Amino acid sequence: TCTCIEGFTGKGDERCVKIQPVVDVGCRSNSECSPTLACKNGECINPCIENNPCGTSAQCKVKRHEANCICPAGYNGDPYSNCAPIQDLECKYDTDCSSNEACINNQCIDPCTINRPCGTNAECLTTNHRSFCKCPPNHAGDPHASCYKYECRISDDCPFDKTCLNEKCVDPCDTTRCGSKAICKAEYHKGSCECPNGLQGNPYIFCKEVECRKDTDCASNEKCNLQNFRCLRLCSDNNNCAGFANCEASNHRERCICPPPFEGDGYSYCAEKIPQAAKLECQIDQDCQGTKACIEHGCKDPCFYINPCSENQECKAFASVPLRTVSCICPQGTFIGSNGICQEVETKVECEYNDDCSTNDICQDGSCIDACRVNKCGANTRCISSFHRSECVCLQGYTGNAQVACYLPITPNEPSLVPGCTSDQDCPSYTACRNRQCINPCAEDKPCAPTANCKVVQHKALCTCPDGFIGSPTNDCKKPIVPECLSDPECPDHLACIQQKCQNPCSSITCGKNAQCRVQNHRAICSCFGGYVGDPYTACEEPGCKSDFECPNKQACINRECQNPCLFENCGINAECSPENHRAVCACLKGHKGDPYSFCKPYECLSDPECPNHLKCENEKCVDPCECARNADCDARNHRGICTCILDFTGDPYGIACEPIPEPVIEEVECNEDRDCPSQNACINEECDNPCLMYKPCVQNAECKVYDTLPLRTMTCTCIEGFTGKGDERCVKI
Repeated sequence: TCTCIEGFTGKGDERCVKIQPVVDVGCRSNSECSPTLACKNGECINPCIENNPCGTSAQCKVKRHEANCICPAGYNGDPYSNCAPIQDLECKYDTDCSSNEACINNQCIDPCTINRPCGTNAECLTTNHRSFCKCPPNHAGDPHASCYKYECRISDDCPFDKTCLNEKCVDPCDTTRCGSKAICKAEYHKGSCECPNGLQGNPYIFCKEVECRKDTDCASNEKCNLQNFRCLRLCSDNNNCAGFANCEASNHRERCICPPPFEGDGYSYCAEKIPQAAKLECQIDQDCQGTKACIEHGCKDPCFYINPCSENQECKAFASVPLRTVSCICPQGTFIGSNGICQEVETKVECEYNDDCSTNDICQDGSCIDACRVNKCGANTRCISSFHRSECVCLQGYTGNAQVACYLPITPNEPSLVPGCTSDQDCPSYTACRNRQCINPCAEDKPCAPTANCKVVQHKALCTCPDGFIGSPTNDCKKPIVPECLSDPECPDHLACIQQKCQNPCSSITCGKNAQCRVQNHRAICSCFGGYVGDPYTACEEPGCKSDFECPNKQACINRECQNPCLFENCGINAECSPENHRAVCACLKGHKGDPYSFCKPYECLSDPECPNHLKCENEKCVDPCECARNADCDARNHRGICTCILDFTGDPYGIACEPIPEPVIEEVECNEDRDCPSQNACINEECDNPCLMYKPCVQNAECKVYDTLPLRTMTCTCIEGFTGKGDERCVKI
């Protein structure tokens, strides 16, 4: 090596200049000396000359009164021990390297590989020649110190049955307190309490065993009280029946019966039977109440006496006029086939629980039905459904047990005649007590028709039509007209007695769409055509789908079946079909392009990533990307040709030619590397600047911080107080 002799300084192989004698100006601190001198023993001296700290071949420069050692151009190593010549001078400045490298000791090196500037579990990224620390995905913390892995930030990060607590997905039932005998169910990231099957109550307090949930859970003479789910004994107080009536309980229903010698409906009245010539209970269906029909001059349930339905069908009577009609209804999930027998049909499950239906419906056999359909109310009642429950109530103006029957109350009238009674028992049986007076209810109330007879029996007015008269004794009694028929059995099986004439009952009703009317045992019955399902009195439809939305996303409704739409689509050559949103979508095969519905042709590439790393895509072919100037080398990377002038040449490597490098002019610079700069400053273009202000790596509401790591400074981005997230990506308000 060449070194300048004592009294001279410089590079021994270039130039040695005489050292100027130090002028003794006297000093007490460095501030009294120029920046290139230091105060020592009261004198301003050059710290590079006295006690030179630099190693072999290193250069000593004074900055801010301190000696700093650097390896000269073409050398690398530790300038405080030894600088050795480097074979290839890869770079002089950071800009000579790619953006993910920095020029360190004339070599392009990833600063993340030096001194490990980031904390535990943190990622180090290099941007604009500077290292940048960040926590990896699903991690949080200070990336310069330590990052820790978290499982979640919000509950939506967790599975459906988990919730986010302290950045971990846990069972929400662990923090949900349920009542005694209740169970916790995790749904929608929350824990909810419910009573298990067989128990009922408030699941957040306690659940208790239930005695019943439907009438059939109780004895035949009991019914299930849906208010407390206990079996209620019927006929226990007999308050639902009229006076003198007996209450009988069977099949979970009460029946009020007038015992001999009384007669009546048992619910509103029982009166002594008046001996008279035998009379007909009814002539036509309209003489009967509710859905009962006039069968053999008696009001009877047509479904009981004339049941046209098959064994697995439900018979339902309708209060239609002038004739009652019945309908044979197949069980849920079946339809009437061409042979008239119920056949199973595949149907989609509409519901599993009551909560899947509207508040007026309940879930039964996978379908939502009106809650009133499973609750049979008594006569003169109506059913109200709400909150997945049904309730029977009496019609306006009626009273009684709506589950059994309701009747019109007896309205008190003005008092007259004999005074002095407090109840009917204080009066003769042919009078009634009204306002402490015994009166004749027939004369006072006039409850009967003008042509009817009125007789008081046991204090009650009883109206009857005279012998030879028919009709309603409370409305009108009239002489009968000799009819063609009086009841259905007097007509052929395919006809019914309508207005005392044998007529086709189908002419008086209209069946629904795709339904037909047939007569069986004098009754008009609507039924769906073969292969159709539904209510024959409203509309019957073909089973299966009606629109694409009833099918899975990858199927379409074709010929009322959910099918793969690709089975009905012919794609072009070198194309394939995939079902999306109920439609067939054609796409060219990989490595092909064109119209997928006609023809796709092969290609070598469409974009650079489809070529090897050292080639680029041009005119659908992978070609060499290198197009450099004279005296320049090309390095093909990432589908791009990176041109650099050869050693000792400079210029535009992408232009015409690189020219020889002229002799370097040594200029005084502020810095050559980060260690030359003060705290939280980095050497950028030979000047000391704050890298956070120069590169601005952080997002809005994040703070950039510089760490004094060597040989390069590092930066971290953290969200400011009141915000959370990753400072280099996004900070959101807490």
